[in-house]
Amino acid sequence: MPPRPDDVFIPGGLPIETYVSRDHLNLEEALADWLEGRQKPLLAVSGPTKSGKTVLIRRLVPDPILLSGGAIETAEDFWESVCEELEVFTDHSLSLSTEDTDGFGMTGGASAGFVQGAASTQNDRSTGRGVTRSRTASSRSAARAALRKTKRVIYIDDFHYIPPDQQLPIIRGLKDLIFDGLGVVVAAVPHRAYDVVRVEKEMTGRVTPFPVAQWSVEDLQLIASQGFAALGVTVDDAISLKLANESFGSPHLMQMHCLNLCKVNREGGVLRAAFIEPDWPSFFEKQASATSKSAFDLLKNGPRTRRDRLPRTLKSGVVTDIYGAVLAAIANTGPRTTLSYDEIRASLRDLLASGMPQSNEITNVLDQMTDIAKTKIEGEPVLEYSIEYSRLDLVDPYFAYYLRWASPEEKDLAIPTKA
Repeated sequence: MPPRPDDVFIPGGLPIETYVSRDHLNLEEALADWLEGRQKPLLAVSGPTKSGKTVLIRRLVPDPILLSGGAIETAEDFWESVCEELEVFTDHSLSLSTEDTDGFGMTGGASAGFVQGAASTQNDRSTGRGVTRSRTASSRSAARAALRKTKRVIYIDDFHYIPPDQQLPIIRGLKDLIFDGLGVVVAAVPHRAYDVVRVEKEMTGRVTPFPVAQWSVEDLQLIASQGFAALGVTVDDAISLKLANESFGSPHLMQMHCLNLCKVNREGGVLRAAFIEPDWPSFFEKQASATSKSAFDLLKNGPRTRRDRLPRTLKSGVVTDIYGAVLAAIANTGPRTTLSYDEIRASLRDLLASGMPQSNEITNVLDQMTDIAKTKIEGEPVLEYSIEYSRLDLVDPYFAYYLRWASPEEKDLAIPTKA
């Protein structure tokens, strides 16, 4: 009996049938070499959001200690998470009792964490007295003691989510353990790959860089071919190519596309033996409605301190403001995931029927959007503009997908008209 589609295509999960090793990048070989040698015991994994970093680590690293930077707000959170993963207790107690008898008697017991012991000598007609002493160790000291004994590798996903002022005490607390051979993997987006060295200069030369490239269309198509083969169905290469081209280099999106293609190729609860093309615009638009809308709305509305909503009329007839116009201009490029300032300005000129903004207005909007993406939107910032390089990066492939496929009604760029 063939597996179910949701057992094969697993967006955001750990795939089995649709795992693609990308052998041409030598990722598995390089990771195996690090695990075996570990001359530089801290591995800095970097790659675009949703590019399969965690899947690779979980597949090849035996029983890692999995921690999420998004759930760590303080250094104390980090050490407590380590204690929980290693089942280490921070409360220690010692209990002693004495007993007076016709002869002699004494019993004792101690517990420290999960270890307990007792010994006794007993005669008849006894009376007893006892005392219990206890102490609580800090989660930091308890975690460090346990890490000295473990052979497991710590994996901190999204290390860049941890507040910068809390990264330093974490790395300093791990530093001597790393020097003694504790394996530590930190994963981050490319431009934050060296946060570890930035916050602690003594880690320079102790870090092994491990870049994970964005997925090619050919690699994304392997997800489709392996998955559909496991399901025992036939899918034309042109269909899988279409799905790959609309995945913005993300295996997560490709998994989602393939799973949804299965849903539209069911007849009476059974998959068609040979899949047919869906109506592509409605297929992709339907998936966009579930992705990135809240982020888009926050960027469209701009900062709360903004007072002016100077109307900007698009050639489509929609009256928006500069924030809506800039988002429309970004989407109008495809959207491309990396854009120069000049390309954004040129796209604005193509879209606007009136009200072309000044250069400083555009850069101010891009800077404000970057701040909103970092401070107001949960998770990885969906975009980031570098004033130094005059470059905008669409960091989140789901957001890029939303810009491309969400309907005009869904985006609703029009500003309210005055009565």
